[in-house]
Amino acid sequence: GLESEFSSSDGVLYVGNSPAFNGGLVVTPNPTVSSKIILKKADGICEQKWEEIKPIASLYDVSGRLVMRQRLDQSGEISLENCPKGLYVLRVEANERILWVGKLVKE
Repeated sequence: GLESEFSSSDGVLYVGNSPAFNGGLVVTPNPTVSSKIILKKADGICEQKWEEIKPIASLYDVSGRLVMRQRLDQSGEISLENCPKGLYVLRVEANERILWVGKLVKE
């Protein structure tokens, strides 16, 4: 069920195999009260520029409804302006492959 998927302590649900995202990603701040978050490499090392692989961030609410979809640039900024408070799943994909999935809480 959904609850077991959210039991991961660091909020990361899946990490795919991609040179741009090896080592995983970190969402800051998380939880957030802000209208934007920053998605960055966990180890700070970027072997491949995000502009080259054109990653797309998709934000889903707990019912699985897509609430936001945005192309990521190297800044990693994601706008949460129109997102109400709640628990979300953030998915990053490129070339139709899922690269990273994590949970996000907006308070």
